[in-house]
Amino acid sequence: MTVVKTLEVHSRGRSEQRLWGCRIDSPVVGERTKTYALGIAGWALGRTLPVTGVEIVSENTVLRRVPLDVPRPDIAAAFSEVPDAERSGFQTTIGLLDGTQHFEYQVRAVLRNDSRIVVGTIRGQRESLRSGFRPTLQPLMVTSLGRTGTTWLMRLLSEHPGIVVHRHYPYELRTARYWMHMLRVLSEPANHYQSANFENFQASRWFIGHNPFYSPPLTDNPDLGYWFGRTYVEQLATFCQRSIEDCYQLSAASQHQPEPVYFAEKHVPDRTPWLTWELYPEAREVILVRDFRDVVCSMLAYNSKRGYLAFGREDVSSDVEFVEKVRKSALSLLRSYKQRSSQVYLVRYEDLILHPTDSLESLFEYLQLDSAESTVESLVRRASEESSDMRQHWTSSEPHKSIGRWRRDLAPSVRATCQETFAEILEDFGYTEDFGVPSGPVGQKHNGVKEDT
Repeated sequence: MTVVKTLEVHSRGRSEQRLWGCRIDSPVVGERTKTYALGIAGWALGRTLPVTGVEIVSENTVLRRVPLDVPRPDIAAAFSEVPDAERSGFQTTIGLLDGTQHFEYQVRAVLRNDSRIVVGTIRGQRESLRSGFRPTLQPLMVTSLGRTGTTWLMRLLSEHPGIVVHRHYPYELRTARYWMHMLRVLSEPANHYQSANFENFQASRWFIGHNPFYSPPLTDNPDLGYWFGRTYVEQLATFCQRSIEDCYQLSAASQHQPEPVYFAEKHVPDRTPWLTWELYPEAREVILVRDFRDVVCSMLAYNSKRGYLAFGREDVSSDVEFVEKVRKSALSLLRSYKQRSSQVYLVRYEDLILHPTDSLESLFEYLQLDSAESTVESLVRRASEESSDMRQHWTSSEPHKSIGRWRRDLAPSVRATCQETFAEILEDFGYTEDFGVPSGPVGQKHNGVKEDT
């Protein structure tokens, strides 16, 4: 069965003045493969400065960098006066589990002065990852940013008998994320320049890395190439899913939950939810959003409370600069919401604080769990019991006072920057014109899945 199909390949050729030329030779349009990987090869020859390597990039993330170490006698013959022409080729194989099923990769040449030039782009699609495991527990992903109310939501979810959450503050046991990360890393073809090397991998007791043997000459054998790129990947997925299941079933038993339906974990808007949805078609995902001006305010207040900088504030010199960092994270969350809007359920922090019963009833309906008013009121009451951990976690004296706190707590310059920076993003998430409160219901549910209105 074909797993991967290449749809488009575009090369810059000789249109860049800083290069004598460049090209993506493989894959080619229409190419089909039976493994969860893609071979990429080509050449690049610098004119003003030497090309020191080539990067494979997806959504501004560098997946790997490889040197120009492949002999190209054809390029050497065409550019006989250029010293670097003889070894101007590059070749690598990348795994396709670190993104969506419709992929786009940019190939960039890196010059000696560390500047980049786009060599070309590759677009294609792959089939869903197959696994022989049949789970009895489904993932419930709570995808959000820091200081948006995830700890409170997870505390509430932990009280529902149908949801397994590690019932210890800060409710952040992320074992499933660990095994999903393991799957992506260990299924990745060899990367001897940046990851494990077949000659010395055993020298490190703290690091495994990409499979160092998933490369030529072993994969030159068609049967071994298929095993590394297909059979092994699917077997690894089965192992990771079984590990997740065992961990959460044991947790459920220790917490006296005889018939759990979901295990819940916090997520950030990265690539993990995509792979989780592939392996668990019955999964559910909650996107939790909060007025990002209050998010900035809460992050700064939490840093002050703990006495050190975090959330990225340590990487910039001012609170105004920090707003831009939060903006990038907010855009990533918005992108996740828009890309999976037919699957996910949006919860706003403000609704959860001001109208907890209504918000949770709707959420549990989406999850097709017991959403009776008595059930919801009981779990809200238990979750709200006095807790020293939660008191330490809050940065407002009362939950409702955390809404709109940016108006009184932020310095004028930071407040003005927030107002301008987050206006459109908040509107996309359904906040009113003055962004004081959400503007009505998030969406309607159909067969347990939210649909946009």
